[in-house]
Amino acid sequence: MTDDVLKSENDEAENGPRPEGWRGRVIDFVEGDRVQKLVMVLIIINAITLGLETSTQVMGAIGPVLHVLDVAVLSVFVFEIGAKLLGRGFGFFKSGWNIFDFSILVAGWAGMFYKLSTSAKAPTAFAFRIFRLFRALRALRVFSAMKIIGGTMTRGANAVVSATILF
Repeated sequence: MTDDVLKSENDEAENGPRPEGWRGRVIDFVEGDRVQKLVMVLIIINAITLGLETSTQVMGAIGPVLHVLDVAVLSVFVFEIGAKLLGRGFGFFKSGWNIFDFSILVAGWAGMFYKLSTSAKAPTAFAFRIFRLFRALRALRVFSAMKIIGGTMTRGANAVVSATILF
């Protein structure tokens, strides 16, 4: 079997059959190589900026730039998840990876709003920062050998989300 056939079979097993019509075209676009490569680059950029945010010296020099970059990256992720939801409907939630991505996105926005409304040094703000690190784990989707580990982590993500909400 070719890699394309295996990828197609794996995608269908994970996400259900490809929708027909305009929904199928939306899925083809958002799950296509170009968009997924862009998402991967943004994940790497986001991981770098997250690391830079730990330095008080860097934050003093370019903190607002990092914040704008973070909002821009989160906005692209909203577009990606929104397009997948539009294309797949409730079938979107059949995939553990989609649930993982959705959870990370919600936590990212919740953390950003929390940070804007309270002290950045509050314990809950730290919990949101830790949760933001999981964004980098979205890169695991690319490596099929890592999907088993990622799937296990996805199942555990619900507990992390629940614990974060409790704080």
